[in-house]
Amino acid sequence: MIRAALRLGSWVYRFAVWLRNRRYDRNDDLVHRVDVPIICVGNLTTGGTGKTPVVAWLCDIFQSQSLRVSIISRGYGSTGGESNDEALELAKRLPGVPHVQQQDRVGAAQIAVEQLDSQVIVMDDGFQHRRLGRTADLVVIDATNPFGFDALLPRGRMREPLASLRRADAVLISRTESVDPSDVSRIESRIYPYLRSGVSIFRGRTIPGQLINHDGQMRSIDAVSDQRVLAVSAIGNPDAFEAMIKTLGGQVVESFRLNDHASYGPGVITQIEKRLMHAIESVDMIVCTMKDLVKLKRDRISDIPVWAITIGVDINPQHEAEQWLMEQIQKGV
Repeated sequence: MIRAALRLGSWVYRFAVWLRNRRYDRNDDLVHRVDVPIICVGNLTTGGTGKTPVVAWLCDIFQSQSLRVSIISRGYGSTGGESNDEALELAKRLPGVPHVQQQDRVGAAQIAVEQLDSQVIVMDDGFQHRRLGRTADLVVIDATNPFGFDALLPRGRMREPLASLRRADAVLISRTESVDPSDVSRIESRIYPYLRSGVSIFRGRTIPGQLINHDGQMRSIDAVSDQRVLAVSAIGNPDAFEAMIKTLGGQVVESFRLNDHASYGPGVITQIEKRLMHAIESVDMIVCTMKDLVKLKRDRISDIPVWAITIGVDINPQHEAEQWLMEQIQKGV
């Protein structure tokens, strides 16, 4: 009965998505545009697909070309007008890049242009946001769970059907290091029929950088090796994060997971302390993501050091990806 109800919900959701996209496809007057290029980074599924490192990669390239870049996003999970975890993480990674967060992304883009004098805008998580026009859509697909259990919400994790990839200008398959190369080839074969002619498909590998704590101290990523770790995360794909720790040689003896974007109040810290107290083995370090560190705001819990792993992305083929990006900017100028 539950599966039948979820399937029915997916049908209703599919119709609503189709109706909304059809409305925008047929009426360009509904789309608002600004006078600078906008590169949108989005996905087809809920949860983490590795967009944040891609956003940082884009901004790094634009800054290397001496372009004034700003980020805009809805700010999902933010409260009281404060920045959400993703914005706080990006602020640490990109201290010179403004980030405008508000539900009205047309208004956010106007602020970026008129008040911040931006020459290019990166829209984070905006593939389903059709109201703001963009120069190009870069769709990120997580290789570890590419198609959201092959069902639309609420039965699966798909926000839109694969047919929506016809709007994509490029596709990046992320976390390819976590699957077999043949799996990546199967993903490419499956999405290819839905892409317009000439749309590029890139492959991305998640690259662990260094360890960093709340005070800004850095350690080599090798420090995780042979350590007994409590993995703490409030992200969309905790499995991929914990798999990374194991790849680095860490032993995940305990796992503490919260929902994506969850906050770390005193009650949550108490839960982590209890988890440490009742761990099967003693814990040498607590390891989290940058997204979690900016909310934990501490370098120790129960005298156990807290470290976050900085994450980058290696995109292949790199030269073609950078060339594609600069071509989009020229189109939008």
